[in-house]
Amino acid sequence: MREKNKIKISKDDIIKSYLDYALPTTDAPKIFHQVSAMVMLSTILGRKVYFIYGTQNIFVNMWVILIAPSSTYRKSTSINISKNLIRDNFKNLILPDEFSQEALMEYMDKESSKGLIVWSEFGSFLKATQKQYMVGIKEFFADLYDCPESKKRLLKGSKYEVKKPFINILTATTLDWFVRSIQESDIRGGFLTRFIYIIAKEKDKRKLIAFPPYADREKYKRLKDKLIKVSQIKGVANFSPKAKDLYKKWLINHESSLEKLDNSTGVSSFFARLGVYCLKLSIIFQISSNYKIEVKLNAMRRAISFIEKVKYNIYTLLKEEITFSREERIKKKILDLIKRDRSIDRSKLLQKSGMKSSTLDSYLTTLVEEERIEEVIEPIGYRNRVRYYYKFIN
Repeated sequence: MREKNKIKISKDDIIKSYLDYALPTTDAPKIFHQVSAMVMLSTILGRKVYFIYGTQNIFVNMWVILIAPSSTYRKSTSINISKNLIRDNFKNLILPDEFSQEALMEYMDKESSKGLIVWSEFGSFLKATQKQYMVGIKEFFADLYDCPESKKRLLKGSKYEVKKPFINILTATTLDWFVRSIQESDIRGGFLTRFIYIIAKEKDKRKLIAFPPYADREKYKRLKDKLIKVSQIKGVANFSPKAKDLYKKWLINHESSLEKLDNSTGVSSFFARLGVYCLKLSIIFQISSNYKIEVKLNAMRRAISFIEKVKYNIYTLLKEEITFSREERIKKKILDLIKRDRSIDRSKLLQKSGMKSSTLDSYLTTLVEEERIEEVIEPIGYRNRVRYYYKFIN
């Protein structure tokens, strides 16, 4: 990256201060802390900051799912640091995390309709929504995502009205549980398309902290003072000419890629929301930098860089992990065999897949055409060997 395009983080940046406070206390991946800090800032801002988008007022709410293989990635620990900071200093901004529909409606009608919902295991929430008493809850949340002026609901003969909602969601799960728990309707219906997906892998693991130290109280106090200052910010955000130009160039490329996507897994529905998410995040990054609500070029760069990582995570989930059709399940099986060692001989692939030669070749041709694998002819002595390589997405 050329120096003039390098993203700069000020020494007083709030997200940086959050990392200085949180990182020494746990070996969770750094990206989990970064995103938790972003959700925390978004929650504190609530409906006080927004930008005008056509005929709509767009608020900076965020729905985030942290995904990692196991408990050693400290997903819940990362979330709880952010949650506790909010609870200790803005206790009215933590919403119930366990509820029936009636209890949630009554709470949001009578108590508060603004704040953060934390689910320690997103797969458990998805399973609960399949029960009769929770039917319709995902659609209700989807309606609240756009922060309408009010949302009325009739439930078991009782009328509820949620006024000026602002709902953030921060949750976590393992990849296996997530894949097992979702249904095709979750993707096609739009509930899951409202989330940002943060996937941590082996390379993101930090060195084990066997005995986490007590959190630094001075760092906590400095961070608390910054968050109180954030809570006082209000107004209509706008974008500098340079920030607008950069966003426009990025959006042209982003929407051009949307037109080329195979939407058999619903990936374009996820990507379509990322343009507005990018604008939301640029405001959060700008406020983190200097408490201002005019987005400058550097904050837009940070937002675009973050969204590009989210795009990779979404593509990985939908194209490599989540399958509903028989054809996609077979292709996933083949991809998993190739990914295991990054490449494999055709003869070994035929043996391990247990498929007929003609059937395997048909699927391999499709995967090559989709640019998900690469076919290489390698000379071995007096004959050639066909080898397939898994193509990692840039």
